[in-house]
Amino acid sequence: DNGVYSVSANAYIDLNDLNEAAAIGDFRDGGIVFWVDPADNTHGLVTTVSDLNSGNSITWNNGTNVPGAEATAIGSGQANTTAIVAAQATGTYAASLCDNLSLGSYNDWFLPSSDELYQIYLNKTIINTTSVANGGANLNTLFYWTSTQDSGNANLAYILRISNGNIEVNNKLNVAWVRAIRAF
Repeated sequence: DNGVYSVSANAYIDLNDLNEAAAIGDFRDGGIVFWVDPADNTHGLVTTVSDLNSGNSITWNNGTNVPGAEATAIGSGQANTTAIVAAQATGTYAASLCDNLSLGSYNDWFLPSSDELYQIYLNKTIINTTSVANGGANLNTLFYWTSTQDSGNANLAYILRISNGNIEVNNKLNVAWVRAIRAF
């Protein structure tokens, strides 16, 4: 069975192309589902099973102002990451770790916006369970970088305290942990 079925004389449907419903905690599309689009439960966001940078903390960037990286909403992390990488270019920093990640057959990873990362916090228990079950690690209990630069001070970007969900500003030259995400 190759999953291709004829539905009329010259029309075919490949069942492998049909989108499947997603649920929080599913391991699919390269990671762990932590947010499902309420308008279409076949699309959403996944996170990696482990922190990037070999589990070590890293800076947001070199302190460069990044116009265009101030969005907070779900769906804005990719654009923020693209802006950060364009402004910073070379080097090893939070957004570059995500932007350069190739995991499985996926190379479209990015640093989550503050609202996207908050969804990881809300679902951290099931993410940890699925991470460990798939060879990964629990979320660190401290701070994770978002891709969201502070709109009032270009020296600051937002972090999320995974223990309580607080979103706080942090100097970009300080260090925090990183989990990449991607859309499916």
